[in-house]
Amino acid sequence: NLQRETIYKQRKQVLDGEDVHDYVAKIVSDHISTLIGGVIGEDAKADEADMIQLRAMLSPVYVPLSFFENSELLGLDEVDLTEAVLDEVMNKYASREAEFSEEIMRELERIVLLRSVDDKWMDHIDAMQELRQGIQLRAYGQNDPVIAYKKEGFEMFESMIESIREETARSIMTVRLRTTEEQRATPGQTFRSHGDSQEYKKKPVVRKSTKIGRNDPCPCGSGKKYKKCCGFSQ
Repeated sequence: NLQRETIYKQRKQVLDGEDVHDYVAKIVSDHISTLIGGVIGEDAKADEADMIQLRAMLSPVYVPLSFFENSELLGLDEVDLTEAVLDEVMNKYASREAEFSEEIMRELERIVLLRSVDDKWMDHIDAMQELRQGIQLRAYGQNDPVIAYKKEGFEMFESMIESIREETARSIMTVRLRTTEEQRATPGQTFRSHGDSQEYKKKPVVRKSTKIGRNDPCPCGSGKKYKKCCGFSQ
């Protein structure tokens, strides 16, 4: 219930049209900081091997490939390297806003965040149901199933939050507006994920009288599972 309250409060803010720019920018910043912290240990200095690993993780989605050719990055500690990378990331973020316009960027932030939350939350619900169904087996191992359920459920929720951060950060830095030709060919919404064949576009909902399973293809024709599409609101 606490997890549900947290997620639905976030969804309500987005659906109510609140400005989520600062929140999304912080998600990007936190995700980048986490990635760098996982490579550069505390009190350690960045070496060439670290640069190769970070380049593979961060380029070209967050920073250009040429960024890591800067020899001045070698020898920096985690704090200074994170600051240098984040400056470059936020510059790219600002340039994307200048390209799309402030109004469109605010809308993209809301839609990207909502999509990430919905996708990961529905997967989390399924995982929690599976955990609950099998948790009684823990009693045979002399473990309190309630304590185990709470502990593992919390760990799964934390993992879900991190996956929301990752998907939101990557999507907001790669989403592209559809060209005029694409819009004429397939009318609908005007943006899609870069490198993703699935475009954001509206399709008519086809009603069927038969019961639809949560993991069945959604009848609206989106190509998603029913639980991740029209079935989410039911």
